[in-house]
Amino acid sequence: SPDGLSIFFRDITEKKKAEIKIKESESKYRMLIEQASDGIFIADETGKYIDVNKSGCIMTGYSPDEIQALHIKDMVVMDHNPVPFRLDELREGKTVIQMRKMKRKDGSSVPVEISARLLPDGNMLGMVRDLTERVSAEQTLQKEKDLSDKIINSLPGLFYLSDTSPKLLRWNMAFEKISGYSAEELGNMRPITLFETQDQPIVVKSLEKTYQEGFADVEARLLTKSGQKIPFFFTGVRIEYEGKPAILGTGINITERRKAEEEIKKSNERYGGLLNNLDAGVVVHAP
Repeated sequence: SPDGLSIFFRDITEKKKAEIKIKESESKYRMLIEQASDGIFIADETGKYIDVNKSGCIMTGYSPDEIQALHIKDMVVMDHNPVPFRLDELREGKTVIQMRKMKRKDGSSVPVEISARLLPDGNMLGMVRDLTERVSAEQTLQKEKDLSDKIINSLPGLFYLSDTSPKLLRWNMAFEKISGYSAEELGNMRPITLFETQDQPIVVKSLEKTYQEGFADVEARLLTKSGQKIPFFFTGVRIEYEGKPAILGTGINITERRKAEEEIKKSNERYGGLLNNLDAGVVVHAP
């Protein structure tokens, strides 16, 4: 211009657009973070919290400002044998998943699963899931299993549950004691090998009948680890176990019954001969 004043105009439309996109991106990011049902915690490279979402605050009972004044070690219950945080693995770019107990503001704790990883800016992201309901369900299942184990172990004779693979799925302590095999050994054995070789064909037929008709029984000799052959009366019923057909059954030791039957047989033979002699007019003094 004549006055020596120069005026320059710069088109900043693209810059403004970029700033708007950044703000929109940040807004969407924040919205996703706040809507997440899991707790989301972000800590800097030293372990000090710098951000947390609403779920994280609800889970721990702390406000965002209170959490940002804490270190990750302040939020974790440290037992007598503390699990290491594995920060070295995080810095190597690995995702670290751990089960821990997180401290709450009121002094209680909550069981959680933490999935942590390193962010591009060097901060650490932790996705924290409350496992209270899952742990409670697992404890309930364990109590039910303990009760069923007590009932099963109180049953007289043998108890077994087998599938079509064939494999023993469950059994009582009496099965281990009488067979002489450990739980690990029984779990890896084919059930048919627990029977005397000569009895195996009738046992197989009994199993087939159980699957076909729903029930069967059989007398067969259980072959123990020490080689002892014990006569048992087995019964089995077909059931559905975890969506698949299986056989639930029991076995009763009939050794004493076999002995009694043998004694009766011998007695009948002895006195049968005596009666025959009497019929022939010969008097014989029985021993």
